[in-house]
Amino acid sequence: MPEPVPTPPQDFYQSETYTQAFCVGRLIRKLFNSIVNQADEELAAFDLTYAQWFPLFQLTKSNSCTVLGLAKDIEVNPGALTRSLDRLEKKGLILRERNPLDKRVVQLTLTPQGKEIATRVPQVLSGVMNRHLSGLDRQASQALIDALQQMLISGEGKVGHDKPRHPPDQTLAH
Repeated sequence: MPEPVPTPPQDFYQSETYTQAFCVGRLIRKLFNSIVNQADEELAAFDLTYAQWFPLFQLTKSNSCTVLGLAKDIEVNPGALTRSLDRLEKKGLILRERNPLDKRVVQLTLTPQGKEIATRVPQVLSGVMNRHLSGLDRQASQALIDALQQMLISGEGKVGHDKPRHPPDQTLAH
């Protein structure tokens, strides 16, 4: 038996009453900026900015990867990423090596110092995120994450597809 198709809710925003003060996109952007600014303040001790600590942290997820692969993973322009990688390499936190089979491909690897600093990023981010969620209980925090995931699915036109699932026991580890 096919699942019933849910009826779309009445539009939340109406052009006659629309105001930026309550725009979800604006609030998400302000929240993102607050999170990044606080993380930057705490990671300034390691002389890192968002443009640097985010790729550095992402590199901990694999032993090495390509510039193009990392750019796709963190959703940035490869040219902008290259400038951040230049700074990370100059600081001795990453190594860039050409692939011997294809010189166009550049492999990225964390140095021991890069690995050591990158291990501190999750501690900082957890603290920053927990401060931002401190006004919510665990259930409300999870509901917020679920709602944001659903908004992303809806906004990308994937209504009816499976929601991204977080691993068991990792619901609030983002």
